Amino acid sequence: MIVEIIILALAVPAGFLLAYWANDELVSGRGWFRLIMGLCLILGEVFTFLENWTIVLTLGFILIATLISYWRSFDKNWIRRRI
Repeated sequence: MIVEIIILALAVPAGFLLAYWANDELVSGRGWFRLIMGLCLILGEVFTFLENWTIVLTLGFILIATLISYWRSFDKNWIRRRI
């Protein structure tokens, strides 16, 4: 259980790194972020009932990383301006 928690905690720096590397795409990707987060939540609940914990943890990782990117898309200091 400790390993799974550590892997999920690594989603936070992964989300910040992803948002940093693709910060010019953050604003245009907000719709996709919402779609991915919604799908991860729905599929996570389905696979929780099916007790497939590997997929649930994977979806949790994706959800956390996407949530951080979505959150950073509203920060004016974080995104680059297009020329």
